[in-house]
Amino acid sequence: MRKIKLCTHIDRKPNYLFDFWIKHHLRFFGKNDFLFASDTKLDAGYVVDYLRNNYDIEVDILNDIKNDTDVSKSILLINEKESPQDYQTFTDYARDYHNWIQHRLLDEGINVVVWMDIDELIYHDDLGNVLQEFEGDVIRPRGVEIIHDLENEADFDFSKKIKEQRSKIRYYGSKNKPTITRAKISWDAGKHQAGGYPHGDNIELDKLYDGLYLIHLHYLDLKSMQDIYRENLTIYNECKRQHNQSGPEFLEKRFAEIQSDILDGDEIIGKLDI
Repeated sequence: MRKIKLCTHIDRKPNYLFDFWIKHHLRFFGKNDFLFASDTKLDAGYVVDYLRNNYDIEVDILNDIKNDTDVSKSILLINEKESPQDYQTFTDYARDYHNWIQHRLLDEGINVVVWMDIDELIYHDDLGNVLQEFEGDVIRPRGVEIIHDLENEADFDFSKKIKEQRSKIRYYGSKNKPTITRAKISWDAGKHQAGGYPHGDNIELDKLYDGLYLIHLHYLDLKSMQDIYRENLTIYNECKRQHNQSGPEFLEKRFAEIQSDILDGDEIIGKLDI
């Protein structure tokens, strides 16, 4: 049986996206199958208590993945560096750090590394068997974004499930990521492509794994995402640099722009139980 590790990065205290990510993936992964990587300094104790008290997940706190590291357990990998406030510096650093983690896990006996950002979910009706049986080194899901229909849908109520409140999606090629691998590959920033694996925008649909989806939650709710952008200084500064707008202002414009792309998504959204 293949040993699988589901990875994500965490650079702040858990929020609603973190909870969605955990709740969804616990449907398909065991409580020892996770690796949480802090890209910057993080209150490790808070995260450990949060995982234990809310999800009964115990993690080993590590600063390194060494030759004798027990990768059969869930891991919180702590990075003691301060977060660069320059966005490009941060993304370049995170790219190299995540590739190092992927390579070390494969070196230490993990057979399949799956990496989802904290606002991304992996889904297939038979995901467990897919990860155990897929052929080749890498498989790609089809990228789907759940979109807040601003004209017809209210702000998100976190006491209710996604499928009760959202009904629109768009297919998004950039999210056709080579993010499930059995071999050492070198992702670019964001994992949209890797050496030998073209950008998701340039992949034909028949090259994607049938029925496998990467579901992106970035556009799930305008108001709550604006709150996250207010809290994250790196993103705030990048919006100012690139767009001469604050993060919340940029998001409001971006949400409005993609409204013309939305499609009925009940079939895909209905598969979610969060």
